[in-house]
Amino acid sequence: MTETVSINEINQIRQEFKKYLKETHTDWKDSTVSMHYSDAFLAFNNNIGSNFWAFFVSDEALLTGKEQIRKYLQTHKQSDRAAERADGYYSSMKYFKAFLDKEYPTLAEEWSHKTIPDSYMKSTFQIWMKKQKKSNGEPYSSNTISAYTTALKNSTTKLTLSDQIHTDLFFYSNAEDFLEAHKIILAAPNFNEVDIAAGNKAYSNGMVLYSKFLNEFSQPSCWIFQGNPKYYNVVDAINNLDKIVWAVNQYTKQIKKGDKAYIWLSGSDGGIIASGTIADSPEMKDQDLNDPYSVESLKDEPYLGVVILIERKLTDRIVKRSTLLSDERTRKLEILTYPGATNFFVTKDQEKIIESIIDGTYVNVAVTDVPSPTSEAFPTPSDEYTDKDFLSEVFMSTSRYETLTNLLKHKKNLILQGAPGVGKTYSAKRLAYSIMGKKDNNRVLMVQFHQSYSYEDLIMGYRPTDKGFELKPGPFYEFCKKAEQDIENPYFFIIDEINRGNLSKIFGELFMLIEKDKRGEELRLLYKDEMFTVPENIHIIGMMNTADRSLAMIDYALRRRFAFFELEPAFDSEKFKEMMEETAHPKFKALVVQIKALNEFISNDEALGDGFRIGHSYLCTTEEVTDEWLTGVVKYELLPLLNEYWFDEHAKIENWTKKLCGVLND
Repeated sequence: MTETVSINEINQIRQEFKKYLKETHTDWKDSTVSMHYSDAFLAFNNNIGSNFWAFFVSDEALLTGKEQIRKYLQTHKQSDRAAERADGYYSSMKYFKAFLDKEYPTLAEEWSHKTIPDSYMKSTFQIWMKKQKKSNGEPYSSNTISAYTTALKNSTTKLTLSDQIHTDLFFYSNAEDFLEAHKIILAAPNFNEVDIAAGNKAYSNGMVLYSKFLNEFSQPSCWIFQGNPKYYNVVDAINNLDKIVWAVNQYTKQIKKGDKAYIWLSGSDGGIIASGTIADSPEMKDQDLNDPYSVESLKDEPYLGVVILIERKLTDRIVKRSTLLSDERTRKLEILTYPGATNFFVTKDQEKIIESIIDGTYVNVAVTDVPSPTSEAFPTPSDEYTDKDFLSEVFMSTSRYETLTNLLKHKKNLILQGAPGVGKTYSAKRLAYSIMGKKDNNRVLMVQFHQSYSYEDLIMGYRPTDKGFELKPGPFYEFCKKAEQDIENPYFFIIDEINRGNLSKIFGELFMLIEKDKRGEELRLLYKDEMFTVPENIHIIGMMNTADRSLAMIDYALRRRFAFFELEPAFDSEKFKEMMEETAHPKFKALVVQIKALNEFISNDEALGDGFRIGHSYLCTTEEVTDEWLTGVVKYELLPLLNEYWFDEHAKIENWTKKLCGVLND
């Protein structure tokens, strides 16, 4: 049983309920159907009670739900007709219970134990917004995206409305439902007032863009599901079955019922051997231990998967891997650029080419140096990411970026060092993305070192189990094994707080192998009779906070194996200045001036120095910049840092507290 129930699953149930109402009450007007459809979900839309689905487990539970609604109407809405209105909602909920009892008799019990991921639509919308262009062709700024996001999440609560809709508009992942809510919002008597208060029509403009996003989001996507004949007899399974269950290891929140699926046979002579439709959204499946097509014995453990209805069997006319590689438009298919996964996204343009190969209308476009078609606007975890993207997100000049990438490519091992808040972790991930050319987190892994971190934590060691102890591989061992299978592509192992650990102790016999000129050499592992190597495509990026008082001198062995690159506070960079202008908050600008003065004072402090300056990332945010946000940064982030710096110099603390807080109080 999964721990969460997806928005797609909920929307599917809601739409089926609406259809049920129409079919069982043919004399009802559409407005009556819509009323009961909406009222049945009042408790869900407004987070009334601890568990909406538990209300439908029994008649007694339904009465509990009615009482929860009455209390909500009386307490939160100050309704003098709370009991009467609760009776009306209760009537609609009984219709929904009747529907569940008939169509899904166990669903209420099952879903009452699950939670709903409520942040998915919000984050996906923000990613989508970053790819959109304004009417003048310019991208939306991070502050505009933040303002739209905030308005969509919070502004509806300020409207004079009944309880018909959910106030957090990211609840809606269905374009039809959002359209109904949008109509109700626009009819609210104080809509214009709330829209103006949101600033620059962030509320109304945000809803227009969210509607566009939902329309794109609701379109069926296309995926490739890969099968390895070493473990599963894919060809025979396709030839003999009409449907097949397939594991979902990537894109678990994006793959959905109704999407298109291609089945891929791995290997140099492989390719697409079938196509079909996904019959359900990802959910936990039980292993079929008697599956005749499995080459090796299966573990009796549930797994996340989907049912694929096989509609076209292509085993006698495979869409060959070599054909797709030779075409400019398909050579960047995810399965060709990073084959070490199970599920792969296919863009609309790529799907059209694949379909033309299948139906016989294909005309090859040979690979040239001309860039291939861009991916569709809908975001995926493997979005294209170039040096331009890096420079737009990380406050760094082009020349310094080129130096940074050359250092990492040449040395293989790099340490980003700098003061608190200069964006070391943020920069490390985006440096990896820019070198890969895409946001592919399958090829990036991050760990954090500390004084107790050991070889057993990183490489391999014995761990307690129910039956004693078992030898368990660590993250670096598994990451190296993964990279070995994909040697043509770079992999990035990122270590936060790298100088807090004893590297000689943590890496053990492998400390030698991480050197650039030792890559590919083999050493026998401490705990296992195995010759192990660090592949050439592994890059190690460490982060070091130069203001950490508790650290000893960095030993020579570390310095010899790594290149070091200093990240500076970037308040004077062009990108930060652009962000500051977009923020258009006078106190924000004044605070920057004070922090720059503070940094100069810290640099000249004999006990501190440049390594203790305040970094720019303290003032970088996707949220709307308000007085409250600025106060939080100063009081709960900057002042505690200064108290640590000058723990025995109260005059300095008092002086800079007065200066920083004075900006906020002006």
